[in-house]
Parts: sequence; structure tokens; C-alpha cells
Amino acid sequence: MSHHIELIAADSKPFKRGSAERTFTGCLGVCLGFEDADNFKSNYNSSIDAILRTVGATRTRTVLKSYDFSKIFENDRVSLLSSLGSFISMLVESQININVVFTTLNTKFLPDGIKKYGMGRSPSETKKPMDFLNELNGYYPLIAAWKVAKVAYLKDTNVYLDSFTGEYTTAWGELCAHHLVRVMPKGDVCNIFISAADLVTKYIDEYSLGIG
Repeated sequence: MSHHIELIAADSKPFKRGSAERTFTGCLGVCLGFEDADNFKSNYNSSIDAILRTVGATRTRTVLKSYDFSKIFENDRVSLLSSLGSFISMLVESQININVVFTTLNTKFLPDGIKKYGMGRSPSETKKPMDFLNELNGYYPLIAAWKVAKVAYLKDTNVYLDSFTGEYTTAWGELCAHHLVRVMPKGDVCNIFISAADLVTKYIDEYSLGIG
């Protein structure tokens, strides 16, 4: 990722496949990096309008989330993927940095569960791996942004996150210490940068399902 990033925005969703005892669970997050936030606004609007014109739909809000796209295309996943793909093409052409963060656990290597630590040296709690992943999913936008900012050595960056729940963590402390962090309730319907991260996350999740 470029060191001239002005703003990063992250969103996430639980990643689940299968059912019952054969369920594969993970955390999927997307963090986008923007070098020119003002220029992206016009590109976002042009791309969304072009997609809606293909189906004769109009905007009900200035900012759309992936759920809006699912409603517009109903059960036509081919068209949904195609439209989301065109949005991602716009991101690539706009030189937006696209970063995907993923977490899963192999339960065979964790027979004793996950040990959670508080402020002390002793574990404060032990959780089953799947329970820990479900908890992690609750604040994964934070993890995605923290990981990208750390790996890319970003400093003093504007960070936009969709709202989340969870405990105070070292990741949260580090992110707030080095960046200007804004957490937005329903961020994917009021902030174009979080909306873009949400749409990319949806595309990855849908694409991994395949068509058929």
C-alpha cells in the first residue's frame, strides 16, 4: 500500500459455509485505502448511477449498501456479481488500494480452546474456537483497519469504521493512538468510503459461493 494514503475505511461480515457440524466459519474484512478522498466521491456516484441505470432503478439514498444491491437484483446473482464487479473495476481504475483480511481457526490444533487475556498475565477466560470467531466477527472492521495500518506503516491517517461491538483491545488502543478514528453507526448507508468497503466484502463473499 502507498505511504500517501489519506484515508482508510473498513467493513466486514461473517464468512460461513456448510451447516451443522460441517460448518466452516471465518471472519472476512475489507480495508480500502484512498489517496484522494475528494476525487473518489464523484467516481463513486458515477459508478452507482451507471449500475442502477442498467436495471432502470433509481437511488433511494445517496449512499447504498450491499443489502440494497441484493434487493435490486433479487435472486439474479449473475447480474449482482456483474454489477459489483463493475464497481470494483472503478476502484481499480481510481487506484484505490484494496486489502482483504481473513481469519479462521483449525479446531484440531486448539483442543483446550482460546485463552483470552485481560490486563494481567493470567488468562481471564477460555472460549471455544467457534465462539471466539463469532465474538471476533463483532468487531472485525477494527481488526481489518488495524492490520492494514500496521503492515503498511501508516501514521496519522483518517480511519472510518462501520459500527461494531466488543471489548477494549490492544488493536483499538494502537489504532486510536496513531490515527484519527471515526466509528459511524450504519456507516455503510451514510459514508461512501465504508459503503465501498461493504460492497467489496459482499462481492468476495458472493463470488466465493460460485454460480450454479
